[in-house]
Amino acid sequence: MSKNSEALSPWGMKPAYAVEVGKLPRPFRAEMALPGSKSFTNRALVLAAIAKGRSVLRSPLFSDDSYWCVDALRKLGVTVEASTEEEYIAIEGAGDGSLKLVGADVPYIGSAGTIARFLPGVIAARGEGEITLTSSSQLARRPVTPMIEALRKLGAEIDMPVDGAFPMKIRGGSLKGGETRISGKISSQFISGLLIAAPLAREPVTIIVEDHIVQADYVRITLSLMEEFGVKVEHDEHLMHFRIQPQDYIGRDIQLEADASTATYFFGIAAATQSDITITNLNPDTLQPDIGFVKHLKTLGCDVTQTGSHIRVVGPKILQGGKTFNLNDCSDSTPAMAAIAPFADGPVKIEGVAHIRQHESNRILVMHQTLQGAGVPVVENEDGLDITPATPGHVVVDPHDDHRMAMGFSVMAAAGNGATILDPSCVSKTCSNFFELFERLGVPCRVIDKAA
Repeated sequence: MSKNSEALSPWGMKPAYAVEVGKLPRPFRAEMALPGSKSFTNRALVLAAIAKGRSVLRSPLFSDDSYWCVDALRKLGVTVEASTEEEYIAIEGAGDGSLKLVGADVPYIGSAGTIARFLPGVIAARGEGEITLTSSSQLARRPVTPMIEALRKLGAEIDMPVDGAFPMKIRGGSLKGGETRISGKISSQFISGLLIAAPLAREPVTIIVEDHIVQADYVRITLSLMEEFGVKVEHDEHLMHFRIQPQDYIGRDIQLEADASTATYFFGIAAATQSDITITNLNPDTLQPDIGFVKHLKTLGCDVTQTGSHIRVVGPKILQGGKTFNLNDCSDSTPAMAAIAPFADGPVKIEGVAHIRQHESNRILVMHQTLQGAGVPVVENEDGLDITPATPGHVVVDPHDDHRMAMGFSVMAAAGNGATILDPSCVSKTCSNFFELFERLGVPCRVIDKAA
């Protein structure tokens, strides 16, 4: 885990001061499978924990986020068996039982934003007594108040000593039901958190979204997994109105797919270096919204082939710029787009992603500062960036404890003139072996243990 976190995860990259990412010496041709989807893994972990019976999650993501989720579930009395070698996580669900503390340790969820949005409602519904959740300092700065207020309207008793921030005290068994309203423009995870908890309430639940849902596809992932675990949700076509009856989740044996967000960095490095990569375990029809990045690569001139679970991207001689990309629906691909934009033959405008200022870091600000530091002309807008082509110079990257900043600027470094990525173990949030995978492509990656 990163230097800014309060604990280390055994599923993460070994902590290091920096990684020196060098220029890719020549184009590559490669096939590889990527780690499992964070979105699917974290949702499935929570659903399995509150289901009746045993669940087995196959090819899950073993990362900081999933580790702290499993650790918290164990502290809440859930039996979890995990094998990184055999790539599965087996869970005996609590079912009709309750989630209750089994030791003196307070559940800690690290920097897992999804778990921060998924567990409170579940504990309010099925917890026993008062349960406190704690987090990393980074997660404590991320917004959660709108969802907590929405849960309170359903009867949940939740107290935060510092308004809107962890630690959070939750009264188990307090989720009654009824109607609640919430904005979806800050985070789709708020809606997912309400949906996951709703079937466990004592009475039917109605959820009304007051405006729009940013990245609504993540809500569709939640609905899809809820249905796979046996729960039906009534909703309108535009996901503005949900009606959920009290129901039980049923344990399942599930094969999880690769992480489309992580894939954007591997597609990105191929696009910017005239290389050829095939990801072998990613369904082109996935519900993960960042699969949309592939469509944008076509617009930039890449050759894209999709067959079965294989997606192949071949980079052109030069990326075709002079384009505007609204990445609202696939905003986690923004760092990959910003990383390859300097190598286009014309300006690239990124828009529609104002909400990523409230992710692990203020991503628009960090990308602007880092591109400037590399000598790339860039203009920061409220909802994105205007990037003018220029060969990036070597830059020292402070990712601000944000895995996607470290990954994105590793792409720029490999296609340009290298970079020093500080606090590189932050990649463990979603891809602990990221730099090892980059090395397989021929990118020089040298771990630096101590500051010079």
